This record gives sequence, C-alpha cells and structure tokens, in this order.
Amino acid sequence: MRLLFAVAVLALISAIPVGAEDAADAVQWSWQLQPLDAAPGGEADLVLVARIAPRWVVYSSELKAGVGPLPARLRKKPQSAVQLVDGLRSVGASRKQDSTWNAEISYFAGRAELRQRVKLPADGSPVEVILSGQACYEADGTCHLLRQDISVNSQEAGHSRP
Repeated sequence: MRLLFAVAVLALISAIPVGAEDAADAVQWSWQLQPLDAAPGGEADLVLVARIAPRWVVYSSELKAGVGPLPARLRKKPQSAVQLVDGLRSVGASRKQDSTWNAEISYFAGRAELRQRVKLPADGSPVEVILSGQACYEADGTCHLLRQDISVNSQEAGHSRP
C-alpha cells in the first residue's frame, strides 16, 4: 500500500511543469525619458524596454481589449502631474494568428520596447505611471498579469532606471 502511495505521489509530482519562472523574474523592465523639450512642461518620450526570458512572450499595446490577451497599457498614477500624449506605441512587435486566442495577436519575444509621449509636469515633479499587461509562458500556456510601477525624475531626462 505504501509503495502504491509513493508511486502515485511521484507520478503527481512529475506532472507538475518545471522550468516556468515567475513572470516578475521572466520580464525585467528598464526605462528612461528621452527629452524632446526637457524644460518643465515640455515633452519627452518615456521609453520602456523589457528583457524577456526564453519561451515567454509579452503582448503589445496594439491589441484590442477583449479580443484575446491583455494588451500593454500605461496609465498615470493619480498623484502624478504628467500628461500622457497620444497612445502607447509598440516598437518591433511580431504578429501571428494565434489558435489559443482565435485572433491575430501582436507580441514580443526576447525583447520588448514600448514608447509613450508625455508632457512633463510643469512643477518638475516625477513622471509616475503604471504599466500593465500580460505575459505567457509558451511551454505550458500559463499566463500572468504584469504590473510595473514606474517613477522617473523629470529633471533627469535621458538617464536609465532599472
């Protein structure tokens, strides 16, 4: 009886997928402001770059909400005086017809780059935004929500942040 129980436990453990990292470890973001007019109240591009672990994908901002995976979105924190200009842009995203979502999707593998034009706070306060989206591990289809709080000193336009 004990042997049968041990065999059943081993079979159950071997069925658990291994190798899948947590999405927070699989997707590492960095960001910087690239000034267009670095004066307080001027405009800059907020550039977000992610290193994406092998077999993981991050979905782009080009997806329509409700059609498939959650698209990358950026919103300002309530206390932030930054203004988002236009929409979040995906740079170099791949496209494919996906049978899981039954839709054409736009995604990143290996590296992601998103850009958002912002109007810098006139008072020189930090640019504070929240990036959200979805990442999936292709080996087993497990998906995770992404959330990254971003704060950049608007006086330091051109400097990277981890």
